[in-house]
Amino acid sequence: MLPAPLPDETLRAELLATPAAAIIKVGRHFDRIRALLGETGHAAGAVVVEHATSARQRITPLTEFAHDERPYFSTILCYRGDEAWGK
Repeated sequence: MLPAPLPDETLRAELLATPAAAIIKVGRHFDRIRALLGETGHAAGAVVVEHATSARQRITPLTEFAHDERPYFSTILCYRGDEAWGK
């Protein structure tokens, strides 16, 4: 689990070292995190979970968010491995 407020260098190093990660506290860091996931090869296999475990829960592929959209109360789950996983 990686907190989004970490510096880019730290997040990049952690993401490059693992095929899967959960990024929490995304909020205002969304654009920066999306860019880092693109750099590290995680973007295509990433989903955004909004309002997890509530009646308002929504799970959406990262690639479906417009560049001006900012999901609120969200976590990003990402995977860049070879095995298929449900979305």
